[in-house]
Amino acid sequence: MSDFHFYYFIPLILIVAVSACVTPDLPASKGLDVRVEASPDKLFPGGRLLLLIDVENKDEKTYRNIAIDVFDTGELIGRCQKSAQQMRPQAIESLECRLSVPADIVKGQTAWTKVTFDSSLSASLQAEVISQDEYDLRTKLGTLQRQAKSYTFSDKNMQLTLDFDEAPPFVPGKKQFVRLKVRNTGNGLVESIKPGDVSVQSSIVSCLPKGELFPMGREFPTMVCEVNVPGVNYLSQSLINIDIKYSYDVREKIFIPK
Repeated sequence: MSDFHFYYFIPLILIVAVSACVTPDLPASKGLDVRVEASPDKLFPGGRLLLLIDVENKDEKTYRNIAIDVFDTGELIGRCQKSAQQMRPQAIESLECRLSVPADIVKGQTAWTKVTFDSSLSASLQAEVISQDEYDLRTKLGTLQRQAKSYTFSDKNMQLTLDFDEAPPFVPGKKQFVRLKVRNTGNGLVESIKPGDVSVQSSIVSCLPKGELFPMGREFPTMVCEVNVPGVNYLSQSLINIDIKYSYDVREKIFIPK
């Protein structure tokens, strides 16, 4: 396999301009929907409170290592947790959390529920590779057909865009790069993408992450990978497979008045 290089590409002008130019976000999609209800619907000093929590997988794939945690209940007393190895599409996990209300409570309280899970975003692309002679011939005859220059793959939480310097077909010996842009499009948080979370399987594109990637808002630092095309007699198809693992954090709150 050819040598490759991996870079973080964060233009200085972009960093300076972030505060001056903000692109409006589209409404966040929901891969995991968290609903919380309280019974009774107000606090009674010295009484009890039941939180009813429903978590539904609205994505088209299975999530792994789900953890439900009622982790911040203000002055209310109690904490509840539940875990599941996986949640298939349309599956629902429920949790009943019983809390105690202090006798001296004087105001309403907010209770927070956190749900975390593991998933991955996969991308697969067939890129055409042709010899220099065939490229020149097709260009001369006006029969050269290019593929798209940019490709976007997404699930209900994350989005991956591949931007090539030039649209395929690729020609051996011509140095170019592909930029991997990752964006959080869901209703939760991704703390970081770790070095071992990014896997690129391809004979022409290879990436080896250096350090963790931390988001700036919803955007992660752009990953830049070198495209190395081996010699080819005529034409061939090269498969590019990319898999990005991530841990996702969805939070929901409920206010219970007194």
